[in-house]
Amino acid sequence: MKITIDNFEISTCTAIAIEAEDAERQPALFIHNVNDEFCDGDCVVFGYAMPEDMDDIRNIFSDCFAYTSDYETLETVILDD
Repeated sequence: MKITIDNFEISTCTAIAIEAEDAERQPALFIHNVNDEFCDGDCVVFGYAMPEDMDDIRNIFSDCFAYTSDYETLETVILDD
């Protein structure tokens, strides 16, 4: 599933939280900032449902333990169909 809210494309996915030293694939959200000029605005969010509005996105980003932009974790992302 993929939605767009303002400047963010959000897709359901699975990923491995390498930064947290997890070894198992788990459900997550892949968030891409479409206005990101340098292609470094992607992140993976664990433990949240698909956001419905910008308030939900702000809540996700206010929880600094929920998301990671770690390159190794981003490499494990498999987008859902």
